[in-house]
Amino acid sequence: MKNTLLTKTFIILQFLTSALFSNELYLSKEESEFLKEKKFITMCIDPNWMPFEKYKNGKHIGISADYFKIIQEKIKIPIRIIPAKTWSKALDLAKEKRCDILSLIMKTPPKRSEYLNFSKPYLTVPLVLATRINEVFVNKLQYLSNKKNCSCKRVCL
Repeated sequence: MKNTLLTKTFIILQFLTSALFSNELYLSKEESEFLKEKKFITMCIDPNWMPFEKYKNGKHIGISADYFKIIQEKIKIPIRIIPAKTWSKALDLAKEKRCDILSLIMKTPPKRSEYLNFSKPYLTVPLVLATRINEVFVNKLQYLSNKKNCSCKRVCL
């Protein structure tokens, strides 16, 4: 059974992602009470994924940082960054329940759903495949099945 606090944090964030672009923030009594009791929300980030986000000189910068500044203003409680040296370490912190939320993460059935709840995306970014100009255009990943390729550890494509 999932932690009740984690579930309540998920409910708040689910609501916030839809309320992010509205002028008013409407919270239920339960949501308001939860935030009053919570005092602050801890957040893990990818420390080096610009332009999306980065942890530089003790500050969260990038696109997601701008979104979370707005969210923090709307909920009126601080969001504290839990520093991690790598994205893998940030995921480990989430598994250990040391951060309430992750700023940018993709749902990967079933692994991440075993220890995380997911809100609706507040940001959708299409991923593209870039090749050298003299290579054949690739419009499906299937065409790469016999080619050598790589990706970063614990990063979803």
